[in-house]
Amino acid sequence: MTTAFYVLECMADGCVAEFYLNDVPVVGRGPDLGKQYAGQSNQYLVDGLNEISILVNPGPTPSKAIHGPGGRRIRAAAPGAKASASLCRYPFGATVGGPSREELARAEWFGPAGDAPVVFPLVVTARKDLGKLAGRWEWESSERIALDAESRAGIGMLLSELRTSLDAGDPEPFIEAGRTRLAELALAYGQPPGKKERIIRKAMDDDSSQPWWGMQDLDPKQFDFRLCGRNRLVEALNADWNPCLREKPDPSSGVGLYGMMIGRSGGRWKILR
Repeated sequence: MTTAFYVLECMADGCVAEFYLNDVPVVGRGPDLGKQYAGQSNQYLVDGLNEISILVNPGPTPSKAIHGPGGRRIRAAAPGAKASASLCRYPFGATVGGPSREELARAEWFGPAGDAPVVFPLVVTARKDLGKLAGRWEWESSERIALDAESRAGIGMLLSELRTSLDAGDPEPFIEAGRTRLAELALAYGQPPGKKERIIRKAMDDDSSQPWWGMQDLDPKQFDFRLCGRNRLVEALNADWNPCLREKPDPSSGVGLYGMMIGRSGGRWKILR
């Protein structure tokens, strides 16, 4: 059983911010996303030195997040705006924000008062050596990716194969493609091997029997893949910031989203985060 949980606690006020752990995007906050977030993050941490980052006022789409609109950074005032990210440790069973909270690292940003301009997107980072944790993740040793036509085609083919099988109610190709991620999640949280696979199979069995079930069509024109994880991962997003793989709406208009970080390891594309 895992005895400690690491939680990323974030806040953005008067700005939009994306929050990263070790160059892997975790969550965005802002006017349309909510001001605060607190989520368990064991799976994003690495042995030794860890980095938390805030990307303040990112560009308009995922692939342009760090570069700004049209690949250019902009100058703008942001009086009163602020953003922060804390990496905190809690003992097993503790309440987030409670007295057992141990802040390990903190990054924060405050917009200058008045009309003083700031250049956006802007990155703020903090680092902390956490020593030995769960060991080396597969993505840390996966191939470095050049997001070129060949890699885009390979990732697009994987997404197409997964969409087809999920649409038919078959979760096995999705489980196989994400076997590394599922095993590492179990390790990160001290869960028994195979538990997450059983949950996926049960959920797919229940949902795919419903009359509304199905996967939305992929639209390659909307793909907006972006490199992350020190160029070893690709986040499979559309230009609207949502994952490429999406279920059809359920009766309450809810849409299941299949967020994933794809990498190339052992000669094939896999879901590694």
